[in-house]
Amino acid sequence: MSILQLKIPARARKCKVCQKLFVDSDKVFSTVEGQEEDPQRSDYCEDCFDEKAIDENIWGHWYIVIKKEKVQLTPDQKAMELFKEEERGSNVEYLLFIAQYLRRKKQLIQRPEIKKEERLFFEDPKTSEVYGIPKAHIDPEKLSEFKALFFEQIEKSE
Repeated sequence: MSILQLKIPARARKCKVCQKLFVDSDKVFSTVEGQEEDPQRSDYCEDCFDEKAIDENIWGHWYIVIKKEKVQLTPDQKAMELFKEEERGSNVEYLLFIAQYLRRKKQLIQRPEIKKEERLFFEDPKTSEVYGIPKAHIDPEKLSEFKALFFEQIEKSE
C-alpha cells in the first residue's frame, strides 16, 4: 500500500463568501473537493460556513482556530524595519548610520554605480528596492549618540 500525497492548497487569508480577513482567534472552516490530482480548497468564516451544504463532492472538511505566533525578529531584521521607518523621517545622518550598519551586516548593498544628486544608493537584496540617501557627514559626537539610540531601539522592539 502506498502513501497518498495530496497537494492541498494553503489556507486562504479571507473567507470565500464574505471576503472577511481571518484574524487571531477566528475559527476557520476548510473544505476540500475535486480530483485527487488537483484538490480545491475553500475556507470560510464561522458565520458563512454551512455544514448542511457538505455533499458527496466534498471529501474533507475541518476547522482550525487561528493563533498567530509572534515572530522573533533577528537584530538585523529589526534594524531593517527601523531603517524603513526612519526613511520617512527627516534625520538623514541617523538614516545613513543605519544604512551603513545594514551594509556591514550584508542586509543592504551599496550601489556606487548609481551616481545622482549627491546621494548614496543602497539596494535591499531580498526585495530589490533601491534607497537613495543624501550624502552626509556624521559628527563623531553624534555617532556615539546614534549608536546608543540605535541599540536601544533594537532592544526595545523585542
